Amino acid sequence: MYPIVLSDSILEQACKWCDECCNHSCAKVPIKIGEEFLSNTKTLLYISQNFEAKGKTICGLYTVDGNLLDKDGYTIFLNNLNIRQGEWMPTLLHEITHVLDPDFPADLSKTDELSKKGLLESYYYFKWPSELKAFASMWTFHIKDDVLKGKYKNPSVSIAEYKIMPEFKIYYDNISEEYRDILKSHISQIADFWNSKNLL
Repeated sequence: MYPIVLSDSILEQACKWCDECCNHSCAKVPIKIGEEFLSNTKTLLYISQNFEAKGKTICGLYTVDGNLLDKDGYTIFLNNLNIRQGEWMPTLLHEITHVLDPDFPADLSKTDELSKKGLLESYYYFKWPSELKAFASMWTFHIKDDVLKGKYKNPSVSIAEYKIMPEFKIYYDNISEEYRDILKSHISQIADFWNSKNLL
């Protein structure tokens, strides 16, 4: 399983969106933050309070009210009521990783199927390849920053720091040893990528 390495252009767009989200962090109603092509995939971003999770990505382009605009592309929703200060960037990058991950549509289809059968529990998420990749790449901004400042040490140290975010801690504590090793490998590869760019 390969990592999703987010590029400079993706991080730049994420920073713009993150700033705009923070400006609307107290919103009481759904708001459209923006739309952009992420690696040639049209993506809409909304702040919304209509679901429990901090972030949600669905296939297709939708209006803020949930009406389908186009079957091609992705729509990201971020719940500003549940995202704390310091969590906007990793939450947004988690969802952006889903947009860029070719495995995501298949995993999302499984999720929808299990949900219809009443079988969907957190347990299933711990086995989706797309979730593992997203839980690694969501920290790309932090990893890049640590590498550029000479603070990056190793995946284990980074994971200990990232577990301050409850969703990441729950995920890491419940995945298999095999998936933990893959997660560490992905973080290491992301760090290597930014280290190689820093040496150029």
